[in-house]
Order: sequence, then C-alpha cells, then structure tokens
Amino acid sequence: MGQQRARGKQIAVGAVPPAKTGRGPLFWGMVGSAIYISGMATYAIIQRGPVWEMAPNAFADFLAGTFAPLAFLWLVLGFLQQGEELRNSGEALTVSDQRKLSILAASKPIRRDRMLEAAPPKPKRKAKPKPKGS
Repeated sequence: MGQQRARGKQIAVGAVPPAKTGRGPLFWGMVGSAIYISGMATYAIIQRGPVWEMAPNAFADFLAGTFAPLAFLWLVLGFLQQGEELRNSGEALTVSDQRKLSILAASKPIRRDRMLEAAPPKPKRKAKPKPKGS
C-alpha cells in the first residue's frame, strides 16, 4: 500500500490519521475560565462592601463587564476548534481520495502504449470556396 505524509508522519494510504493527544482548546478554556472566575470571586469577597451594596442595574453592569472577557475567550476558542476540525476533515478527504485512486489504479491497468500516445489529431476543415466576383 502507498504512503503519504500527515503532519510530518508517514501513514499508510487508507489508514485513519492518528488522533491528537495534546490538550486542546476545550481544556485550556476550562482552565482559563476557572482561574478567571475564582479571581473575580476573590475580588468580590475582598471588596465585599462595594459589590454587594450596588444598585441592581450597577450590579448587572458589573456582571456584564466581568463575564464579557470569558465570552470573548470562548468565541476565540470555538474559532480555533472549528479550524482544527476543518483541517482534520480535509486530511480525511485526502486519505479517502488517495485510497480511491489506488483502488482505481489497481483495478484498471493502464497500457503503456496508450499513455504515451498523443491526442488524436483534429480533423482538418475543408476550405470554403471563395465566391466568384469579389
């Protein structure tokens, strides 16, 4: 069976590329969110008076400002994960195409003389007679 390269590694044509074993965006997003939320909770506990004595609309503004960076973080992480999934699906299609080509090549032997033949010549057009009297 043929070989092809996938992210610097040799894999057999038709084989499924190995799964990524590193920690992905989901892991780092959860870690970052946990650290951020614990930091904001610590701030709220230390600054107990101003945070808990806020008017409802000011408290809502505080919460919106607190969680907006988390929303942006998850937006970026979702974008990165989508790019990774798109790359994986492209690799799977490449492997699938290589497999189809190898099966096709094995099932239809190509004659060497047919490969080397030039394209058949185009038929020559007959010249139209010129009208008399011009």
